[in-house]
Amino acid sequence: IQHESAPSYGHPDLTKADAAGLVAAFSHPSKVVRFNALRVLMDRDAATKSAAVPLLSALVAGRGKPEARILALWGLQRLGQLTSEQLAAAATTDNAAIRKNAFLVSEAGQIALPTAAYRAAFDDADARVRLASLRSLGAAAMSSEVGALLSASQAKFTDAWTKAASAAATAANPATFLESQ
Repeated sequence: IQHESAPSYGHPDLTKADAAGLVAAFSHPSKVVRFNALRVLMDRDAATKSAAVPLLSALVAGRGKPEARILALWGLQRLGQLTSEQLAAAATTDNAAIRKNAFLVSEAGQIALPTAAYRAAFDDADARVRLASLRSLGAAAMSSEVGALLSASQAKFTDAWTKAASAAATAANPATFLESQ
């Protein structure tokens, strides 16, 4: 249902779009168009996917719309082309939605992040970022340094959700956590 004065953005024909057109559609105002652009890109041939990698990388590193940068993170992860540097930079960016999604991408790809990213996330004002960072710890191997940080951070976790996520991360990596005690 749309209001009668809602702006019409149109829907581009993504079936005919090249890599540049698909990545450009990540910035479209319509969520349907953005998500379809990612889906169509993942269904394309290897040459189109390869051509999209530098464009996605530029989008992740740029100052574009947060929703476009988030989709670019997911796209690079699905293509197996996301670097740990890109993910670490996204996990510490100034936008909470991007930070949260960086940790969700880390979880999905079982990619460990640097200790500094977790340190910042544990003190993040946005609870969604804190929870996503703890979820990512439960999915990837935990370094002894991160285990020590998690152990030292337990007193900061005062709400039930964060305590539960911390316990789950600890349970997924018990040896690392216990060695830090």
